[in-house]
Amino acid sequence: MSELLSTLLFAETRFSELNLEFKEAPIEQAQSYWIWFVVGLVICVIVIGWRIRTASQKKPIGPSSMLGELCGAHRINAEGSRLLQLIATRAQLEQPAVLFLGETIFDEALERAAEEIPFKPDQEKCIAMVRRRLFETEMHC
Repeated sequence: MSELLSTLLFAETRFSELNLEFKEAPIEQAQSYWIWFVVGLVICVIVIGWRIRTASQKKPIGPSSMLGELCGAHRINAEGSRLLQLIATRAQLEQPAVLFLGETIFDEALERAAEEIPFKPDQEKCIAMVRRRLFETEMHC
């Protein structure tokens, strides 16, 4: 009988310990929510920091940046953009974006630039492409 009583007491004690372990389990889950909250907060801080850093690294607005924006708007590739910058430099234009104002301005700058150093055949092809993109208008219905 004493064995039976000791077994029952031991079993009761063991069930009590298990009961305490199950009561503590939800506390561990609550802590995991805090961990996820902290991870989410860290990710948000990293994204915001990256946005601020990339925004501060943008080039300042100047003559070349306006030329770059106009080239992008007219779908002129990087080679054409560099060529327009070269034409503006050789023609001694203060603002390279002036080349976009009209055909006469473009032609005069091109002639002044060609007097200094003649263009290569591949550059001439690129100039023709840029000229078409800038000044030839298509009628779309």
